[in-house]
Amino acid sequence: MRINRKQTQDGFTLIELLVVIVIISILAAFLFPIFGSSRQRAKQTISMNNLKQWGVAFNRSLGDNNGYLPSDGQGSTSIKLTDTTSWFNRLPPYIDEKPLSDPFYATNPPMPGNRSVWINPAVPNDDGMKYVKPPDKFLFCYAMNYFLYSGQEKTPDHTQPLSRIESPSATVFMAEKNDNFANCNPKYIKAYFGSNAPGAADTDKNNAAHFLFCDGHVELIKRAVFSDPAAINNITIDPHFTFVPFYKATSS
Repeated sequence: MRINRKQTQDGFTLIELLVVIVIISILAAFLFPIFGSSRQRAKQTISMNNLKQWGVAFNRSLGDNNGYLPSDGQGSTSIKLTDTTSWFNRLPPYIDEKPLSDPFYATNPPMPGNRSVWINPAVPNDDGMKYVKPPDKFLFCYAMNYFLYSGQEKTPDHTQPLSRIESPSATVFMAEKNDNFANCNPKYIKAYFGSNAPGAADTDKNNAAHFLFCDGHVELIKRAVFSDPAAINNITIDPHFTFVPFYKATSS
């Protein structure tokens, strides 16, 4: 039987269009979480690599400074922008970056969205931009462990040698955060990796943050571990994870 082509219709019927829309919706429902997870993994990898670069800079700098750590660069109300011992000035040249005191950053400060060793791509733009007000404020997505310098039993020049740290592989040197302070302690770390729910970076025990340790390695650790009261109150030195550089260090 010959088919009369004039009887065929161009395009889709309404039912066919609805079927296609339903199929696309189902596929989107399956694929959206996958794409979201992939984006988070990409941000995770970038931030981890940023901290690894800071670790390289830290270890290279030790040889030129008799094994002594940099200072955290944080004053009581603002950073010590011109202090050459501050980590944000001492370390960058070792990885071909400008120190934060360079005039370049007065007009080109680190900010959310930059592909830069200074910036964690997981930091939301609106949250991070609150701290971009040079020369008074700079955004710190990474910061030096407060207890390595501030409030510790200091040597005369207010820094200490790496050799004094009892467990470099367990002691945090730098961690992820999001504010205008150049140092950090467990209370102010942002755990962006995990749930994207509002407030999850600050409260979700299963969300994780990256940590650079004094031996140069980087780990992704859940808030349930780094928010432990023992770490915050300096009660003990954990053999695997601690902010406390040496036994009986205090925060006073």
